[in-house]
Amino acid sequence: MMTASWVTPVSTEPPTVGVAVDKETYTHELIKKYKQFTVSVVEDVDLLWYLGTAHGREKMEKVEWFRGEKVPSPIPKAAIGWAEAKVVKDVDVGDVTFFIGEIVHWKALKGFGKWGWDLNEVKVPLQKAGRLFLVPPCKEVWAKKS
Repeated sequence: MMTASWVTPVSTEPPTVGVAVDKETYTHELIKKYKQFTVSVVEDVDLLWYLGTAHGREKMEKVEWFRGEKVPSPIPKAAIGWAEAKVVKDVDVGDVTFFIGEIVHWKALKGFGKWGWDLNEVKVPLQKAGRLFLVPPCKEVWAKKS
């Protein structure tokens, strides 16, 4: 388990997600070996910080987790949602590998609707710098048609 700042949707059909992972991490080693990963949404900033700063093997012993349904990669028990993905492509980009995974299963426990996460209901932290996170109360604004 690790905290990733660079996670992005890649395609709707097939549903895919991409994540950039530092080549020096235990997570990188595992994704390269097993060709699968999970992406979890967690509201707890202390857990996010810990997952981003502790060593890989140590985290597995200290954080409560379970295995995904279709991909046996770990998911923190504190997750409010997750996507399970199988790697379809990996791209070497400097000090990271950008893994693209096809989503084979996903689940949201709260705050997910027709247009995705309701950021007024869920408090998804965004890292601003170091230990500083933003937890936005959000107002949805639709762009005008051109």
